[in-house]
Amino acid sequence: MAMLNIRDFGALSSPPQPESLNVSQVNRQAIEAAFAKAGPGGTVLVPSDGSFYTLGGAAIANTSNVTFRLEGALVAAPEYDDWPIDGGASNQATYSPFLEFSNAEGLTVAGAAGTRLDLAEATGRGLIDGRGKGWWNREILPSIFGKLRGKRPKLLHIEDSERIVVQNLTMLNSPSFHLLLEDVAQVEVGWVNITVDRAA
Repeated sequence: MAMLNIRDFGALSSPPQPESLNVSQVNRQAIEAAFAKAGPGGTVLVPSDGSFYTLGGAAIANTSNVTFRLEGALVAAPEYDDWPIDGGASNQATYSPFLEFSNAEGLTVAGAAGTRLDLAEATGRGLIDGRGKGWWNREILPSIFGKLRGKRPKLLHIEDSERIVVQNLTMLNSPSFHLLLEDVAQVEVGWVNITVDRAA
């Protein structure tokens, strides 16, 4: 059972320049590359020694019995102009999810910190932070903050999959829905703290 640390695929934690486009693109590519390498029984690890600012649109498909273990934090980089858009007419366009899994079998997405928001923020463990405030501002007051190019992204989207476990995570301030499950079977979700805090 291989442990695939995203650092070994080029991921960079902050600092320096945590929100730079280059770093956020590198981190997304590192996550996708680690999953591409993961075989049955493998674990893709977000290590506990940092926060990883990541551009949205990480798409992982066709995994079998793989665990995504978040011992550190994944933070959505606020790169509104560079965040990928799913197809469709302009009034139907949608920003790609921050993290998306499709055609997965036996997928586990798990943190290590339990469900307390204060602990997740203090330690960075088991946290997926959507940095939603900027998205909400653009949705409500586009004339001041800038107009979005489509519907706001989901934080974690799992579709067309079976035997899924999502546990021990704190999901903070998604731009839209925090967790979206579509066309899935045999799913267990537990010890997940979903928090919306405009001051966070």
